[in-house]
Amino acid sequence: MVAFRTANDAVSFAIDFAQNTGVDHIGVRVGINSGDVEIRENDIYGLNVNFTSRVQHALPCHGILAANSAKRDYEKRFGEGSSVRFVPREVDLKSFGKETLYFVATSELRSAARNQQRARSLLLENNPKV
Repeated sequence: MVAFRTANDAVSFAIDFAQNTGVDHIGVRVGINSGDVEIRENDIYGLNVNFTSRVQHALPCHGILAANSAKRDYEKRFGEGSSVRFVPREVDLKSFGKETLYFVATSELRSAARNQQRARSLLLENNPKV
């Protein structure tokens, strides 16, 4: 878990990290939310921490999924005309009910995901016992 001062910083970091994880065949699953948290002894607690964990677990595989609050903050700062698209998906989050969450999409993320999949396939072809 990583906490950021703003949802914009979280979305930007997640996009950059998902595009370049440092290992060709590794993808990431990122859930982003914004809201109040409680910080105690270098750890983060609260309802928003639990909600964000549910958002991340709603991803079927690698990618970035944002809550409405993060989408709203990002679009407020960068406008709806930015290269980042938020694709809605309705999910049922344990203990929170139905929520509309948003896949974060860019052409660079799609390209990175294809490259990571290709690298995973090559890894499996060359190492059948993996």
